[in-house]
Amino acid sequence: MATPKDTEPLPAALDVTSIVLKRYVDDGPVPPDAFGVELSTLAADGLAEGEALCEVLYLSVDPYMRPLMRLNKAHYAPSFTPGKPLAGSGVALVRVSKAEGFAAGDVIVGRPLPWSSYAVLGADGLAAARKVPRELLGKVPLSYFVGTLGMPGLTAYSSLKRIAEPRRGETAFVSAAAGAVGQVAGQLLKRAYGCRVVGSAGSPEKVELLLRLGFDAAFNHKELPPAEALAKHCPDGVDVYFDNVGAETLEAVLDAANVGCRIVACGMISQYDLPAEKRYGVKNLFNVIGKQIKMQGFIVTTLAAGMEEDFLRDTAAMVADGRVKVVEDVTEGLENIGRAFADMMAGKNMGKAVVKVAAHDPFPAPAVAPRSRPPCAAPSPQPPHGTARRQRAAPPAAAPAAAAAAAASLSLPALLHAAGVFVLCCAGAAFLIAAIPALLAAARAAHRAEAVLRALEAEIPDTAASMRLSGLELSDCLSELGALGSDLTGGLRASARMVGAAESGLRAAPGAIAGAVVPAVARTEAKARGTVEGLLLERAASAPDLLPQVLRGTATAVKRARIGAAAAGFVAAAVGAGAAARGALDARAMQVARASVAAAGAAAVEGDGPERAVVAPRRRGGAGPGGGGGAEARPPAGDPMQRRQPPGGPQQQAAASAAAEQQRRQAKQATAEQQQRGQQQGPLRHDAPPPPQPPLSGPSLNGHVPKNGRGGGGAA
Repeated sequence: MATPKDTEPLPAALDVTSIVLKRYVDDGPVPPDAFGVELSTLAADGLAEGEALCEVLYLSVDPYMRPLMRLNKAHYAPSFTPGKPLAGSGVALVRVSKAEGFAAGDVIVGRPLPWSSYAVLGADGLAAARKVPRELLGKVPLSYFVGTLGMPGLTAYSSLKRIAEPRRGETAFVSAAAGAVGQVAGQLLKRAYGCRVVGSAGSPEKVELLLRLGFDAAFNHKELPPAEALAKHCPDGVDVYFDNVGAETLEAVLDAANVGCRIVACGMISQYDLPAEKRYGVKNLFNVIGKQIKMQGFIVTTLAAGMEEDFLRDTAAMVADGRVKVVEDVTEGLENIGRAFADMMAGKNMGKAVVKVAAHDPFPAPAVAPRSRPPCAAPSPQPPHGTARRQRAAPPAAAPAAAAAAAASLSLPALLHAAGVFVLCCAGAAFLIAAIPALLAAARAAHRAEAVLRALEAEIPDTAASMRLSGLELSDCLSELGALGSDLTGGLRASARMVGAAESGLRAAPGAIAGAVVPAVARTEAKARGTVEGLLLERAASAPDLLPQVLRGTATAVKRARIGAAAAGFVAAAVGAGAAARGALDARAMQVARASVAAAGAAAVEGDGPERAVVAPRRRGGAGPGGGGGAEARPPAGDPMQRRQPPGGPQQQAAASAAAEQQRRQAKQATAEQQQRGQQQGPLRHDAPPPPQPPLSGPSLNGHVPKNGRGGGGAA
C-alpha cells in the first residue's frame, strides 16, 4: 500500500492562505486584480465529528467558473460570493479525519474544493468527494485527477458515450481541441471509436500539438474562418461535433453538418465574458430541423452519474499504455491562481490549466505524458506562469570587479575601434528607427491593397454573372412582350371580324325571317284549310253523324294553326323591333348621310337644269301576303331628297299587334258559341249551310291586319 512521502507533522495552528473574489465582473475578461489573498489561522485539533482536515495539493481552473463571477440568478450553479474563497475541482490529502470512510493519508478529489491551502470538509463536502484508488497512487501524477482522469476527462467520456454515440469511420470535429476537455475528447474519438478527427485551436503551436496527439487535421481559427476550414478539412461533412466554443464556429458546423449529425454542447467559452445582450446569435438553427440534428447540452454531475468507475478504469488504462496522452499547463503557487485563470480564459494555456498549491507531492510518479508544453517545432521560450517563475537571478558579486579589470586592460586602438563600431551601430539603429514608421505604413497599405484585391476578386465574377443574367432576362422579357403584342393584335383583328359577321347576321336576319318563315306559315295555313274543307265535304256526304265531331276537331286544329300564325307574327314583330333598334342606333349616321345626299342633289339640280324625279321603291299591296296589288308611289316632282320611309314604325307595329290579338279573341268567342249551338240543336243537316269560319290570317308582313280577313291565297 502506498504511503505519503515528505509529509511533515501538522502544527497546532495552521496558517491558511485563501483566494477570494473581490467583486463581480459583469462584462469583459476577469482581470487578475479581481482576486484577493486572505490569510487566516486554523486549529488542527478543532475538528467536529464527521469532518476532515485536508491539505490542498492541486486546483483546477476551468471556463465554467466565469459565469459564476457575475451575479447570475438564472445560472445552473449559484454565483460566487464576494469576500469569500472561490471553489472548484481539486486534489487534496486527508491529514486528520473524524469522518467515517476517510482516513489520514487518503487522497480525494473534491468537487468543490475551496481555493485555500487547507480546508475543513464537512459531511456535504465529503459526500461530493471521491477517493483516488490506492492502486493508482504513485503510478500516475496526482494532477491528472483534475484533468484527464478528473472532471474534464469524465466530461468527454460520458458525453461521447451517452450523447454523441460515434461510429467507426465517421468525421468528428472538436473545437478548442487543445484545452482540457477537447484534447481528451479528440483522442477518445480517434483511438477508442475509430473516427476521423479534425480539431481547431488558437495558435500555430496548438495546431502542431493536436497533430502530435493524433488528430487527422487541425487549423488555427484565427487565421482561417471555421466555414472555410470545414469545407477544406471536412469535405464529406461533419457527423459528430464536440462544441466548446459556440458562436460562429457552431454556425459553420450547422451548415457543414450531415443529416443525423450529433452535437455535444459542452461549452461556449467565446461567450462567457459577454453579458447576455452582447452574445452572438446563431442565425441558422433551422438546420437542426431540416438535417435532423441531435444537439444536447448537459451538466457532467448529472450526465455521468454511475459512470465514474468505468471511466476511471478505461481512461487510466489508456493513459497507462500511452493511447491517451496528457498535456498540462502547470502554475506553481496559490497566489498565482488569478493569473492562471485569466490566461486560461484568454487561450494562453497549452493543455489542462492546473495550479500546484502544495510545495511537496506525497505520491510522486513519473509523468506518463508531457506535463508542460511539448517541443513543437522548437518554440521560442515563454515565461512560466506566476511571478515566482518570472523572477530573474541576481548576478554574482564578483562580476563588477571582473568587468573593471577587463576595461582597464583595453588599449587605445581597441577603444577607438569599439567607439567606431558603437557609432555605426547607433547610426544603423537610428536609420532603422526612422524607417520603421514608413515600413509599417507600407505594410498597412499593402494589407489594404490585398484586402481590396481579394474583395474585387470575390465580387467581380458574381457581378459579371449577375449582369449576364440580367441581360438574358431583359431579352426574354422583350421577346415575351413582342409575342404578347402579336397575340393582342391577332385577337383584336379576330374580334373585329366576329363583330362584322354578327352585324351582317343581324342585318340579314329580319329579311330572312320575313322572306321564309311568314310565307311558309301562310302556305301551310292555306293548304290545311283546303284539305280540311275537302274532308268536311266528303264526310258530310258519307257520314252525317260524324260531322259535329269533325267540326270540333277542325276548330281545335284551326285554333292551333292560328296560335302558330300569331307566334310567327310575333317573331316577325320582334325582328322588326330589332331592326328598328338598329335603325335608332344608326340614326346619327342616317342624318349625316341624308344631309350629304341633299347637298349632292341640290348641286345636281343647279348644275343640270331640269328637275329629276326620284322613284321610290314599290310598296307592298294586295298582291302580297298583306292584301291586293297597288300602284307605284313616286315622290312629287321637284323633291329630289324624298326617300322611302321604313314600313311601319314602332307605334304602328304595336297597333297591329293589338288588332291581331283582338281578332284572335273574337275568333275564339265565335268558335265557342258555334260549339254551344251545335250541342243544343243536335246533328247538323246535310242541306244546312256551313257555319261561318273565323279569319285565319295573322298580321301581314308590314304589321297591318288585312281588311278582308284573309292572308292572300287560298279558297274559302
